[in-house]
Amino acid sequence: MFSNDAKIEEKDTDLLTLHPVVFLFPELRDKEFSKLTDSIAAMGQIDPVWITSDNQIFDGRHRWQAQKKLGNKVLCRTLKDTDTELLTTIIDRVIAQNLGRRHMTKSQRAIVAAAMEEKRIKAEVGQTQGELDLCGGAAFSWTTFDELLETFDVTKAAYRDARQLLKHGEPETIKAVESGRINMLEAMNTVRQRIKLTREAEMECLDK
Repeated sequence: MFSNDAKIEEKDTDLLTLHPVVFLFPELRDKEFSKLTDSIAAMGQIDPVWITSDNQIFDGRHRWQAQKKLGNKVLCRTLKDTDTELLTTIIDRVIAQNLGRRHMTKSQRAIVAAAMEEKRIKAEVGQTQGELDLCGGAAFSWTTFDELLETFDVTKAAYRDARQLLKHGEPETIKAVESGRINMLEAMNTVRQRIKLTREAEMECLDK
């Protein structure tokens, strides 16, 4: 399905859209995106982006964005939609490529793992997941907690902190961890202080 023998063709960037699975991982930081854009400008686009038959990008959104910024066409490989479990196949590909290519830190892997498990749990109980259509949770390859930890190579402690961060952290703090600007330890110090202040405020209200 992902054979390198697949036909490579240039497409106008405006003809392509993003598949919802790309948003399972955070965007590159501005500095990293600038480096990628400069590299493509100097050496050209070496790796084609992968797209579905209806021109949705599921692997290579930053290469597409870089070419769009440069005003160039983008090299694409089209996935043959022949797999009966196409969404699962695409999600597995996105996870493997992002974890391998982007050299994510332990903190980044942990928060992505926690966010994806949250989506899987909601899907398992029948809650809608927008355009991903994940009802049933079967689109994710892991079925146990240990398989989840193994997929993202994170410890139970790191995963627990990530869940706490998603539940109690400010959006800015969560984004800072996702992008690698701060690590989980720094984020959790902020979260614990926030939880403490919240509890103190609640106790004060009860006293009154």
